[in-house]
Amino acid sequence: FIDALPEDKDTERQLAALPVKTVAVMLRDFDYRRRTKSISFVANEDVELGRRAAQYFLRLGSFKAYGFVRPQGGNSSWSQEREDGYRDELAKASKAPHVFECLDPNPLTDRRLLSAWIKDLPKPAALLAPFDYRAGIVLEVCEQEGLRVPEDVSVIGVDNDEMICSFSNPPLTSFQPNHVLMGQTAAAELHRLLRARKPTPVR
Repeated sequence: FIDALPEDKDTERQLAALPVKTVAVMLRDFDYRRRTKSISFVANEDVELGRRAAQYFLRLGSFKAYGFVRPQGGNSSWSQEREDGYRDELAKASKAPHVFECLDPNPLTDRRLLSAWIKDLPKPAALLAPFDYRAGIVLEVCEQEGLRVPEDVSVIGVDNDEMICSFSNPPLTSFQPNHVLMGQTAAAELHRLLRARKPTPVR
């Protein structure tokens, strides 16, 4: 049962080559994808999460700008899928998102660039962050710049992290993926794979 990326490519390749029944949770872009037997993949519908966020913003009214705030350091596969869904749904309304990206690992640089980016957006603006921690940073930047939320900038996160959502100012709106169902599905898949194992002949 694998739910986190290995620390290096060699470890990744060795794990992927093991002839054991495996359920990979939220893993997409690495050597497990080359396996064709004894493996199941369980993941969020990340494209759909992005679509739902765009639908929510579009229902709220007329924003002058829509934005997507990528994770610091660059997009991961799940973040890219959320961005793709967000972009695709906005395109149906003839709109396109502004995208913020900071590849610099320095958090001070990230916040400085993010602040300038948000200030330059036409207002009111609607922003999707691919996870709650990132959305919390957006809210902090808005507060520091004197931007009103949600009057000037509306923000949505993903994961519904109660600590972040409750203690943000104002409280953060967030989509909650069904992590319980994901775990149940992963367990059911592992059970299915194990039951499919051929019995060992008695000698």
